[in-house]
Amino acid sequence: MFFKFSTSLALGACLLLSANIASAAPIIDTQLSGETVVPKLEAVAASKSIPFKDRFEINRRDLKAFYALNDYQPVWIKERRWSNQIADLVSVISQVGAEGLSPRHYDISKLISGIPEEDEDVAKTDYLISAAYMRLMRDLDEGRYNYRFTNDIAKKAFEGIKQPSLETWMMDLLPKSKYYTDLRKALRQYRGIVKQGDFQTVSSSKVLKPGMSHPAVAQLRNTLLQMGDYVPKPVEPIEPVVAAPAADQNILGDVPEADEMQALLSDDGAAAAQALAAEKAAQEAAAKAAAEERERLKSVYDDALVAAVKNFQTRHRLGADGIVGKATFRQLNTSAEYRVLQIKANMERLRWEFDPEDGRYIRVHMGSYRLSAFENDEEVLSMPVVIGKKTRPTPVLADRIVTLKFRPDWTVPPTIFKEDYLPRIYSNPGWVAARGFELSYGGRSIDPYAAVASGIIEHATLRQPPGDRGALGAVRFSLTNDMAIFLHDTPSKSYFQRDNRALSSGCVRVGDPAALAHYVMSNQSGWSKDRILDKMNYGDTSYAKVKNPVPVFLSY
Repeated sequence: MFFKFSTSLALGACLLLSANIASAAPIIDTQLSGETVVPKLEAVAASKSIPFKDRFEINRRDLKAFYALNDYQPVWIKERRWSNQIADLVSVISQVGAEGLSPRHYDISKLISGIPEEDEDVAKTDYLISAAYMRLMRDLDEGRYNYRFTNDIAKKAFEGIKQPSLETWMMDLLPKSKYYTDLRKALRQYRGIVKQGDFQTVSSSKVLKPGMSHPAVAQLRNTLLQMGDYVPKPVEPIEPVVAAPAADQNILGDVPEADEMQALLSDDGAAAAQALAAEKAAQEAAAKAAAEERERLKSVYDDALVAAVKNFQTRHRLGADGIVGKATFRQLNTSAEYRVLQIKANMERLRWEFDPEDGRYIRVHMGSYRLSAFENDEEVLSMPVVIGKKTRPTPVLADRIVTLKFRPDWTVPPTIFKEDYLPRIYSNPGWVAARGFELSYGGRSIDPYAAVASGIIEHATLRQPPGDRGALGAVRFSLTNDMAIFLHDTPSKSYFQRDNRALSSGCVRVGDPAALAHYVMSNQSGWSKDRILDKMNYGDTSYAKVKNPVPVFLSY
């Protein structure tokens, strides 16, 4: 049973929430002393039949651990009063729309519409609010759809409720990178465009090239203006031409001690009036011609528009050539509503990542096949990459480079061995030696022909020793994941010249491995560019431990 407030609580307005709570009872934040709610909360946390237990998708074990850390004290309702922290929680819920999340996923408005009367109802209400809090906290911290959570959610949630300001603490969980803050601004911008009716479509059966004139150019200009890529130059006003007045009169007939009409009827006055009319007509004609010229120029693909198109192409990871072809048209005509979904998805992916401790990190932009290395959000290195093909895509991943392996060997992963190499060996066992591979079984070398004949080839191990033909090239950048995903050099340099570079079996091949190795080791003494090249090109396999592992984010 519940006591109802006279005014319902508004989820989106923290001040209204505070006012409603205050109208019923003062908000205090004290510990219970001998309150019978504590054993009730223990029972609720242990129960397997709590109403709406799956509402916020929080594991019962995590909730029980959270309350155990808090000695099963209620968090949100204390001595029949709302804690100060409930207002902070509602305020955060009201703000998550700007982060691409839905406030509906954490809606506690019905739970806080009144103070429960019975101890068991107090316990259940507090428990469910905690579930909403923990769900929201995790979504802000590690993402809503992350499949590899790393934090102890109970411990993290308990840390939060001990903070002076729960709201400040929760909002500080969000990513701090420039990528994320830029996406937050873009989300607000594109939502505004959706409300205004979306972008103007650019329709043309022709490729638009600099210098040409076409009706679609005007549409292109307007669309890029909406998107912020095109900034029009201010129109210079036409200066009006005014006839000089006579020494003792002006053209309007304001002549000292003379009748206005008489002045106009005089020869001089009439001539001046005609001259003024001619000048006025000329001015109007010039203005009309200028307006017509401006209208004509809207359909001319001029230099300013070329620059805007190149900016648009760069933003969308297209070839910035200023030519509007099929790929550019496709991106131009993508709706703002779809862009909103893309932005929200990318904000979610960024929440899966962690904040670099020293400002140094590497990002692989898989959508554009580029790798960028950063120092404090400033790009200091860029290169092309080859990523996984559609059948073996490179996963979205947040990891760290922990070791460099120079002149690496390569043990072919089981899946690649069975799907790619085994058919070749069955067809021609001599392929193994011809390609510089080694075959082993039970730790011993075996002859490919004998392995095929006996059938043990199915369970054999295929290894490629270090060398110029090695699939991993001259250096491997080892990560910590359990999916055998890493970055590496490659002997197939021609792949970097292709437009579509989704060609690998999942790992990332880098275009300038020496430069990347120098970046990774640049804060460790003794690792000059010359030493790195020496390690890559000569000697046996060797390792270099990265003292401060460099974060690597594989993302779209």
